[in-house]
Amino acid sequence: MKKKAPQTLDQLFAVYVPGDRRTETEAAARIRIRGNIQSTRQCLESLKKDSLRNTNSYLIMAGIRRESLTLEKRCANKRHRLASLYAQYDTFIGSVTILFLLENPELGRKVPAAAL
Repeated sequence: MKKKAPQTLDQLFAVYVPGDRRTETEAAARIRIRGNIQSTRQCLESLKKDSLRNTNSYLIMAGIRRESLTLEKRCANKRHRLASLYAQYDTFIGSVTILFLLENPELGRKVPAAAL
């Protein structure tokens, strides 16, 4: 059964899968990062309709979407080193955190711990 895409930031926060960079394998890291990216993008699609009245949020969402597409391609390409993917994923999570801080400051403070 396919799981339902997150529709709100609260739901997105709940589906993020954390990882342990010291112990997770490269394949597991790529799968985890790709899954978190896809969940984020699905949530942004549902939020985009409501965010037109808040220009800052809309612009941040557009940037996150662009970052997610690039990072997802790099996850699929085995030539990209895992350390490089982690650095790019950290940047991506930083952007997601900014969106959370704008929309829901309490959850925004928890995002890095949940997603990294």
